[in-house]
Order: sequence, then structure tokens, then C-alpha cells
Amino acid sequence: MQSTKFDVKQLREAVRQKVDALPQRELIAEHDARFWTEEVVDRYQDLALWHATRAGGFGGSQIGALVRNDLGVRADFGSAHDIVEGALLRRLPDEPNGHMRRGVWMEPHHREMFYARWGARRDEAAFKLLSSSTGVASWMRYSPDELCWMPGAVLGRPQAAVRILADFKAPSAAHAVNFEYQCQLAMGNIICREKGLQVDGLMLSQFDWANWDMRDEWIDSSEELEKRITAAGNRYWNEFVMRGVVPPYVLKPRLDPSGEIVQQVLAPLTQLSRLKALATYVGKKIEELEAQVKPKLAELRFGSAKLAVGGISYSASQEIDMEQVREKLPLEVLTGLPLQKSSTKRWDEDKLVARIRAIAPDTDLKDCLKPNNLEAEAVRTALLEHGADPDAIVTEKLISRVDKGVAEQTVMWAQTHVDNLVGGAAQTVAALVNVHDADADGDNEDDREGHRSLRHVPGSRS
Repeated sequence: MQSTKFDVKQLREAVRQKVDALPQRELIAEHDARFWTEEVVDRYQDLALWHATRAGGFGGSQIGALVRNDLGVRADFGSAHDIVEGALLRRLPDEPNGHMRRGVWMEPHHREMFYARWGARRDEAAFKLLSSSTGVASWMRYSPDELCWMPGAVLGRPQAAVRILADFKAPSAAHAVNFEYQCQLAMGNIICREKGLQVDGLMLSQFDWANWDMRDEWIDSSEELEKRITAAGNRYWNEFVMRGVVPPYVLKPRLDPSGEIVQQVLAPLTQLSRLKALATYVGKKIEELEAQVKPKLAELRFGSAKLAVGGISYSASQEIDMEQVREKLPLEVLTGLPLQKSSTKRWDEDKLVARIRAIAPDTDLKDCLKPNNLEAEAVRTALLEHGADPDAIVTEKLISRVDKGVAEQTVMWAQTHVDNLVGGAAQTVAALVNVHDADADGDNEDDREGHRSLRHVPGSRS
């Protein structure tokens, strides 16, 4: 116990030394420095040294928010207000949330898959240099995820290898490239160039959980973007951090019906209102007609037959109530019925193994049969032979498909008449959908490098 206390005390002293060496130290209140040091050491142990070093500048995960705020736009991840408060030690790094813990856990697995896909290998010397470097400005901080060599062929180059700066993300859903991720890689590119490391390409690799795969995309870093990054960082560091001033939050402008934003969407809104009204009318007509058709067709048994009439076709998928089938038919009949063409197994192996493990003399194996894999017509026949009502157990779900020719004629009619009604709204609405920032609806999360949401230091004032 004494050793632990001594170690904590020693770590606090080391962290405090780093805090006292910060270029903005004179602007940090003594109360904030003391509380921040003690709290961060208690919460993060050795990682507190990293947090103290990071307070001496802006990291890659922060720079995108600074650029957007500098342009007068709210950021997706964080804000200049919170970032500057963090640099002045008026906010504590937040505890890693689920998104961040997931990213940390996934990174080595992500890297392994990344290397395998691209034939990549770590540029160890360059990675080490970048990890400990600052850029053209002293505030630039960067913790690279990956700086590696890839075969020149990935960029269509004749040389054997090209150097790629990559960043790994593990969001809940992989979306289009977020501007702030682009800024992060662009700042890494700035620092690499400053240190004489030629980077041939930038790549954002997002892990696609739904498909258990990577969504890898090449990223552009223009001269204009890199100038904006440097300008935004310089402004917030020199005009705010180094003056002990916290910038205000960038807030959404209040609704002004005659304002520029509303004027930009006035024509699409007008078209959208007409399309929505038309969609409501068409939807109600479909419901009315289906209410006339479906109950009548449901009185028939389709089986494998299909009804095609009036430009539309109806078929049915068979739905078997397996609980009733198991009750009505003996095991020897069930095991002799043919399977569906798409099914290869008759038994639910997990249930069967569990049943065998708890075996008993009177074990009934019926409920170990796999559900929804028997051929429906054979089940109907067996049920009839055993005195059961097949229509009560094997039901049908109607499926309709519009004839291709009718669909093409209808679309041609709609293109003429709907466009006349709304003024080419179909194309405009599609454009509006594409303009939507895919990341705006996703996780408000950050990667392993940053802590997006920061908590105030008690008693501190901004």
C-alpha cells in the first residue's frame, strides 16, 4: 500500500512538471492546474502523462472541429469552446465511452485485416518520428494510427512501394468520409511533409460491422484545406489559448423565413410539399384497392401457383406453424417428409446436443426438428392423413409484383405528369438526399486519440 501511494505521488509530480512546462501555463489558474493534475492521475494513472502532453497543443481528432468552428459552422465532434477549455485545464478528459473502448479493442484486429488486404507493412522509423513530432506550428499534435508501405500498384505507380498515412475508425455504421476525419489526415500530412516524410496517399479505413469488412477510402488533402487547418489552429491557439480566453460556442442561427438558408431550399420545399400530398393520395388509393383484393385472394390456396392479371401478379409464401405440426404428426412421419429445396438439415443441432446432454428415457425429440425447413405441400398431405386441418396450420402470405411493362409505362406517365405538377421535383429531392451529411445521424463519437466530451473542473470559470 505504501508503495502504491508513493507511486501515485511520484506520478502526480511528473504530471505536474509537464503541466508547469506548458506554454500556456501562466494563463492556467493554480486551482485548475492542481485539481486537473490530481483528478487525471487518479482516473488515468500513467496515461495522465499523455493527457498532460496533449494539453500543449491540438490533436488530429480536434483539428476538424476547430476548422469548422473557424468557418462559423458547428462541428460534428466537439467544439472550439470545449477544446480551448481543455487546453486551459478548465475541463477534464472524459472517461472513455463505449465507442472509444470499442475502437481501442478493435484497432489491432482492424490493422491485421488492413495489412492483409493491402499487402502493407509498418514504416517503423517514419511512424516513430511522426508520433513524436510537431508540425509547422508548435501546437500541432498527431498520434498516427498507421504509417505504412504498400505496393506501388495500389496507386498505379511503377515504384515497388508507396508510403501511406492511414487512420482507423470503428463507428457503429460506416458512412461517407466525414470532413473532420479528412482534416485529421490532412494535418498528419502537413507534419509528415514538415519532417521530410513524403506521403504518397492518405486513407481512411472504417470498419463496417454489418458486413464484417473494411470500408477503405482514399482521402484528398488540398493546399487550400491545409491552409485552413493551419489558420484555424493558429487562431484558436494564439488568440484564445495563449490569452487565456475561451471562444463562445458556435450556435445555429435562429429561423428566419426570409433568410439565405430558407431561400436556398424554397423551391425544393415547394416541390416536396406537392410530392408528399401526391404520395398520401396514392398511398390511400393503394390501401383501398388492396382492401378489396387481398381478402378475396386470401380465400384461395395458391400453393406454388401464381395469378397474373391486370398488369400485376400474386403468389404466396408458405408459413408452417411448426408447434402444431409437431403436435399433430408422429416423429416417424416428420422425419420422412421432404425438406425445402433451400434446406440441408432436418435437426436443430444445438437443441439436439443440449437434449442428449440431459438425456432421459422418455425424451421427445420432436422439438429438436429444425423449424421452417419442411416442404409445405408434403406437410399438408401428412396433416390430412392424420386427421388435422392443414389450412389452419400451413398458411400463406400473399406476395405481389407489378408487371415490368406496366411499371415502365407508369414511370413514363409519372415522369411527365408529376414533373409538370412539381417542376422536376423527383430529381431535386434525390439531390437533397445526397446532400445530407451521412455522419450527422451517426454516432457522436471520437476515435481512441481524443476525448470529445469534457467535464468542467469544479470551481473553474471560462
